[in-house]
Amino acid sequence: MARQAVLLIGSPRWLRSTSYSLGAYLIEKLEHFDCETIHIHKAISDPKMTQDMVRSVNAADLIILSSPLYVDALPAPVLRVFELIASGQREKPDRPQQFVAILNCGFPETKHNNTAMRICRLFAERAGFMWAGGLAMGMGPAIDGRPLAKAGRVGKNARDALSLAADALSKGQSVPEEAIKRMAEPPIPIRLYTMIGNRTWKKMASQYGMADKLKARPFATAE
Repeated sequence: MARQAVLLIGSPRWLRSTSYSLGAYLIEKLEHFDCETIHIHKAISDPKMTQDMVRSVNAADLIILSSPLYVDALPAPVLRVFELIASGQREKPDRPQQFVAILNCGFPETKHNNTAMRICRLFAERAGFMWAGGLAMGMGPAIDGRPLAKAGRVGKNARDALSLAADALSKGQSVPEEAIKRMAEPPIPIRLYTMIGNRTWKKMASQYGMADKLKARPFATAE
């Protein structure tokens, strides 16, 4: 009998998000699981959809959160779902339920995900899930919402990491340390990523006539 897995997407970009690309690749690699994907921003907009989401989580053997980082924390809708699930009102099955987090941020360094990952682990413990590990990556925009299988060399580290994780989770094990390390490796050189990012910001600013305002500090106190 196939086990049940639920993939919770924390990005409002839905199918165009890096969060979806990463999460979708993981569930594609899982074996002996029936998988359901839920977009959190959509689910919490309707009471019935919210109830259905919690019901799916209650019934799942494996819960996967794939979410972006907003500054240094999880998006508010994700935190709201954590509150709903951990409120003590959910029906806890008589079997272990694994919880895994996949986080990506726009910063070059993976370490900016650390606080959000600790929040995920604390949530899992409080909600009665078995923490099965977390995968975090920087430079999420390098994937840019493309299907991970089509992301070329930029997506190789993530593909390798998620494949290792899927193999372990399919066996009821936690995410291996090797997968965590591979996911954290920069997909491109930091210097190149920073150069591309700066160029993109300047291009966007020019489109809105703000190219000369990029270094503005409107709330800075007068010196």
